[in-house]
Amino acid sequence: MTALNVLYEDDDIIVCVKPAGISSQTERGFDPDMVSQICNYLAIPNPYVGVIHRLDKPVSGVMVYAKTKKAAAILICTLFAGQNPVRRVIFMRYSYEFKKECVQLYREGKWPETPPGVKEH
Repeated sequence: MTALNVLYEDDDIIVCVKPAGISSQTERGFDPDMVSQICNYLAIPNPYVGVIHRLDKPVSGVMVYAKTKKAAAILICTLFAGQNPVRRVIFMRYSYEFKKECVQLYREGKWPETPPGVKEH
């Protein structure tokens, strides 16, 4: 397994290069995947790693992952706001009101408050 190639990291997100042949999200079995690699890289107990988007396994490219649930909600809201209904399935995990607030605050250049029931990590 190759070392994780981190391009950017802060308290909320981690941006890294996904090599071809590695899954973007957790794999069943023992195949390597990006989420497991990021968890190992973070080296803290039970880290939160939110998958914001995916790339097919045979494809390499830059991936953005959230390190907190709040960052995941914001990134998903901004990424999928106004998109087609198929992509809204991912968006459904959060309440309509919170999603609406995310989009509005994003347009104003602000960050929304953590929604009720979403635990900070």
